[in-house]
Amino acid sequence: MDILVTGGCGFIGSNLVKELQNEHKVVVFDNLSTGKRENIPESMNFIKGDLRNEEDLNKILDVDAVFHRIF
Repeated sequence: MDILVTGGCGFIGSNLVKELQNEHKVVVFDNLSTGKRENIPESMNFIKGDLRNEEDLNKILDVDAVFHRIF
């Protein structure tokens, strides 16, 4: 299953990513405003972008599930 994790470079998101990657293909989407790229494995499929930007959203639409944390 292809899973998108928004905010995947933050504390909660990065821990979720580490668990999901054992059984799924994970895509991390983060604008790095509070998260850090080094919180996820270097080999992880990472896209820097903002959910408020339509062009960035078009990069991430082809997934089976989304984990999205709202503050």
